[in-house]
Amino acid sequence: MRPLLSVTTRPSSPNPVSSADSGGGGSPVPSGDADGHGDDFGSDDYEVWLSRWPAHDPGVAVADTDSARMMYTSGTTGVPKAALFSGAAVRATFGTGEVVGIAEDSLALVSMPLFHAAGLNLGVVALAAGAHCVIAADAKPGLLLEAVERHRVTTTIVVPAVLRTLLEAPDTDRYDLSALDTVCYEGSPISPDLLRAWLDRFRCGFLQIYGMTETIAATAPSPEDHLGGAERVLSAGRPLPGVTVRIVHPVTGEDVPKGPSARSGPRRRAACTGTGKGPRRRRRC
Repeated sequence: MRPLLSVTTRPSSPNPVSSADSGGGGSPVPSGDADGHGDDFGSDDYEVWLSRWPAHDPGVAVADTDSARMMYTSGTTGVPKAALFSGAAVRATFGTGEVVGIAEDSLALVSMPLFHAAGLNLGVVALAAGAHCVIAADAKPGLLLEAVERHRVTTTIVVPAVLRTLLEAPDTDRYDLSALDTVCYEGSPISPDLLRAWLDRFRCGFLQIYGMTETIAATAPSPEDHLGGAERVLSAGRPLPGVTVRIVHPVTGEDVPKGPSARSGPRRRAACTGTGKGPRRRRRC
């Protein structure tokens, strides 16, 4: 039976530290080879790390309203603040898995940092579905391409800039990427030229995840939308499960009919429950 979690690694240092060398207090650090191709954190090192923690339910009572996740964001204000999510809000993001097509037999490659909403949410949604989750140490083309081939990755999420580096990597054609079914991207729209180049070269669907840290994912153009011309590709797509969209006036915030002077804003059950720089500076999102 395959492990639920694997971690690819960066090239090893001259004296790599393993779980056996760390004095029992640190996390195991598997070594990689000189080409930047990593080992799994799903073998002996993972088992050593796992054995340090008791395999029993601590019996802690948790309410839906209790805080379950905290992520930091500067947003458009430039001032970092914590976005707090309740357990109910985190579970509300699981509907994204239905749109992306993540199921128990899927294999998700998390190639974005876990401190970013997109990377963390893909990992959580995949594990909630019972899928296998592979976490990449960084977004270098060789590391990602090997992970897709080696683990038979079906789903991943990247920013469009990484898609371009994968497309332009000199040895991309030597990797077997046939298992890749869906590529999610976020952070910016994809250019029509880049999308066309990917569709011409690889047989997989594309899905843009649009949102922000405080709402995680909110809307998404479907894979079919990516085949319908530039207008649909550059849109924010349709609301994801659990998301309600309002069209409001950009100045007054009042509901208005659809038109060029309107601005839409999402609201979802997965939105954060509070923000602040610490426990004493919490306010509603």
